[in-house]
Amino acid sequence: MKFKSKLLITITAVCLFLCNLFSEDFRSYLSYRYFYDAVYGKDFEWVKNHLKAGYDPEKCKGEAGWVDSIPLKVVVETLHSYIIDGQNSDTMIVDLLIQYGADVNRLPYVWDRIYRYNDESLKFLERWFKNNHKDDGILYEGAVKEKEEREWVAKINRVIEKLLLAGADPNMKGHPFPFGTSWQLLFFTDKMAFKYFNSKEATTPLYEAIKKGMKWESQVDLLLKYGATLDESCLEAAKLSGDEDMIKKIEKLWNE
Repeated sequence: MKFKSKLLITITAVCLFLCNLFSEDFRSYLSYRYFYDAVYGKDFEWVKNHLKAGYDPEKCKGEAGWVDSIPLKVVVETLHSYIIDGQNSDTMIVDLLIQYGADVNRLPYVWDRIYRYNDESLKFLERWFKNNHKDDGILYEGAVKEKEEREWVAKINRVIEKLLLAGADPNMKGHPFPFGTSWQLLFFTDKMAFKYFNSKEATTPLYEAIKKGMKWESQVDLLLKYGATLDESCLEAAKLSGDEDMIKKIEKLWNE
């Protein structure tokens, strides 16, 4: 009898699995998981084929719940890209998602990109460079370092500018928690995220760009070009940067 009970339980479990496997919800999950893989991999043709087939440009299914459920967010938080006919696949995919209806103001994507990539990412760049040039004698200093850092920042900025060109609000505030790594984000929603974005602790993209100092001056200029508001918090951010040149720049702009 015990054997028959175990067999019955096993058969029931297998039947339930097969039912789920062929259920509409499960098939939908799998298909949007493939869409996530296309977006995360910056595979332009694969993303385009999904969108042409009718996939929702505001929906995908990664491993991390809400964090990985929005295609534009997946593009914004990653840096790898490929050259296709002289263009970068990351900006091409941003354009494509927007063309098919993705909302550039659904979340503070500009803030996320600016906050996410900072001096810590430059340290990563230095480690990567030294590891890849340890045998050829090229040192990470002087003009070489300046060139690598300038190109790194430009790589980050090109997606920011695409979003701004498409109408992203340069003043839309953000907060680190919804863009972090907490397990709670598995079950997050846009509504829950905006409780943080609308809180008194939220900051503007310009505040975060200024706080990073002059290495990131191009982000400050980019935001101002697209209408970012210079307010008193920017003076505070300049002081927090500890960068005398940034302090002078923001004070000068404030007094104009």
